[in-house]
Amino acid sequence: MHRLRTEIARQCKTHNIADAFGTFDGGNYANVQEYLMDYRFSIIVENYISPYWFTEKITNCFMSMTIPIYIGATKIGNFFNPDAIIQINPNDDIENVLKKCTKEYYEERLDAVIDNYNRIKNYNVMDKMYEKYIVDGIKVNNPEDFFVF
Repeated sequence: MHRLRTEIARQCKTHNIADAFGTFDGGNYANVQEYLMDYRFSIIVENYISPYWFTEKITNCFMSMTIPIYIGATKIGNFFNPDAIIQINPNDDIENVLKKCTKEYYEERLDAVIDNYNRIKNYNVMDKMYEKYIVDGIKVNNPEDFFVF
């Protein structure tokens, strides 16, 4: 997935279709919290695709009220409002996906963006969430039990 993340970043930068940050092309380290605040959308590629595995990559988007264009947990909609997540597949054409990422698209989903912000603001420590799910390697709760609304 790291290779896919790098390929997407290079494509975005080379074709000037989206800003790309980080060290993938010899650039400087980017502070995620700082750069997400200026954007409505962010492309997020998790290190692993499974039904429930998600990381701070997507939760950082929710904390900054950014809509993730997301490749990762296939059941992320069980935890967060899917109306403020653009879930894509690794083979999707990122240029076509980005065409719908407009100010109007964002504003139409603002209620869902705020909903995801409210859902995540109490869960900014992912380790605590996983402790709630697994104790001594034994599954003790359903993944959906991470969040109580």
